[in-house]
Amino acid sequence: MNDAIVETLLDRIPKDEIRAIYLKGSAKKRWDTPIDYVPEASDIDIHVWFHDDDWEQSLFSDLDQAIAVQQGIGARYRRKCPQPLHTPRPQIMIMNTLLRRPGYMHSPPDSASVLFGNDYPVVEYSATEEIKRYKCQDLLNFADILDRYSYRVFDRPDKHLAELLRDLSFRVSPVGPIFLQLAGVDPMTVWSMNRTRITRALEDIGEGSLATDYVGYFLARWRWFLSNGDDLDSLRDAVRTALKVLERSESVANAYLSEMET
Repeated sequence: MNDAIVETLLDRIPKDEIRAIYLKGSAKKRWDTPIDYVPEASDIDIHVWFHDDDWEQSLFSDLDQAIAVQQGIGARYRRKCPQPLHTPRPQIMIMNTLLRRPGYMHSPPDSASVLFGNDYPVVEYSATEEIKRYKCQDLLNFADILDRYSYRVFDRPDKHLAELLRDLSFRVSPVGPIFLQLAGVDPMTVWSMNRTRITRALEDIGEGSLATDYVGYFLARWRWFLSNGDDLDSLRDAVRTALKVLERSESVANAYLSEMET
């Protein structure tokens, strides 16, 4: 999938416009237990960095261009892997946009691979308290779906409940490392950890219940995948445990922000 994405992007975009393409996230880190990579729950995180910020607008403002990229990735992937056990789910982010976000931090070097272009940027973790404030806001943003979430659940019978999974995946996974960073664990260490290590570290700082729900969410997603969409109880368990993780993250974020104010 990585090759299919890079080849398609380089086919559609002039090479001299791209500063770099990086692979990050769960697909890059070591897999020690099943929660470290979950098919169709874990993303293939691809970050594209342009020399010119304007290229982002030109890439996404043209529907025909977007469809051509989507078709190209799919066709190349099928040629390279005709009988996949699963189709990895890419998430292509534009690094130019990420760099403009307040509180954005580069990943530790060992958690990013260069697929094309320049080396990954040197990590700089300064203004620790300010970054913690931004991370608290990230937790609150992840939890912003909690209000009236039950309303989104009750009218989705059977497999229609799976429509909610996409909105949960990107919210649950970062909660673990953010908790550890707020607890004072070195950010370089935190963001290098896979989920297995994150879970153990959460237990070490007294967040055993959160660790249990964190693991429970990803194991429920595994059961859903392995059932080929038939185990509806696993789907409901995924939703339940995800919301418990987000409820805890909202509570802790508010507590940290309140403490910072005093």
